[in-house]
Amino acid sequence: MTNISIGSIRQHTVGLEILNVGGESQVIVDAIIVATGARPSLNMLRELRLEVDASTEAIKALGPLIDPNQHSCGTVSSHGAEELKQPERGFYLAGMKSYGRAPTFLMRTCYEQIRSIAAEFAGDHEAARKVELPLPSSEAGPNSNRCSLTAVVSSTTAAAT
Repeated sequence: MTNISIGSIRQHTVGLEILNVGGESQVIVDAIIVATGARPSLNMLRELRLEVDASTEAIKALGPLIDPNQHSCGTVSSHGAEELKQPERGFYLAGMKSYGRAPTFLMRTCYEQIRSIAAEFAGDHEAARKVELPLPSSEAGPNSNRCSLTAVVSSTTAAAT
């Protein structure tokens, strides 16, 4: 459903009834899932020197690599400590914070980011720069934000066996 202004939601005998602002019933549903997106809160980092991409609010070096207008989760290039380092000496951003508002983040990405940063801290610069990140293919091509959950599961399962 698109282009609807919800006035109220009320319990119905078979689910939830959505009423428009005029009080007219629009649809009855089993559940409502609110997918409003995410925006990183960098407030705790305000005193640090950070480089942030203006459009995605991701790490500046990652911005072009993860831009959802150009990439899906299956087309993001491998990246690690080198791309995640900040102007603040010894400071890196990893995980969801590193991706800003981009919806292409996967936990597998975070694990590899952390491995690379840990290798950098340990002084193993070669291991830190050897970033291997096999990603699932995108179901709908490079301009889609949808990733194949089946591919994620089968890749994970294959790696575990």
